[in-house]
Amino acid sequence: MKNHRWTEQEDSILRGIWKSSRPVKEQMHLLPRRSERAMLVRAQALGITGGRNVEIHARSALLALIQRDLKAGDCLSSPDVAVRFSCTTTHAGVLLGAAHDRKEIHVVEWRRTRPVGPYVAVYAWGNKPDAIKPQPKTKQEYNRRRYINKRAKQGKLVRNVFGVAMAQVAGFELPAVKQSHFQSRVYMMEAA
Repeated sequence: MKNHRWTEQEDSILRGIWKSSRPVKEQMHLLPRRSERAMLVRAQALGITGGRNVEIHARSALLALIQRDLKAGDCLSSPDVAVRFSCTTTHAGVLLGAAHDRKEIHVVEWRRTRPVGPYVAVYAWGNKPDAIKPQPKTKQEYNRRRYINKRAKQGKLVRNVFGVAMAQVAGFELPAVKQSHFQSRVYMMEAA
């Protein structure tokens, strides 16, 4: 892609866009060869940014919908927002993070989107104290769970009958068992 130089006419149009109160995305048709990012970079080079945040204006419609739902009492995480409003999880996370930084919303709880996935913040409206984020598993705990789950899924040796019951109830999430030198073979069994 060629690097097209900005003309004086384009610079004057850009100055007009920046003086306007309308979002930059709505006025992009005035400079069809330029992206929103290119406009921001050029405005910074000309020194006309004036504290205007292009990203917030570009996302204002989605942000208004999120705020509406949170004010109505819904608790939303970034994956929930992504599904509900058909956007990416990253985009939803940026919007929720910005609202959290402005102290409009707070973290109600932390939950996992997958059984062994990372914790995701669940937000609610209001400036209240955030819920404490759970500690992530250590590498040793993670590998231990993975090994036990793999063995249980293969139908191989499981530590005891209670472990088999836990595997069936918890979807193969077995508790860590302390191994002992004197552990009896009676408690070891083949999973059915």
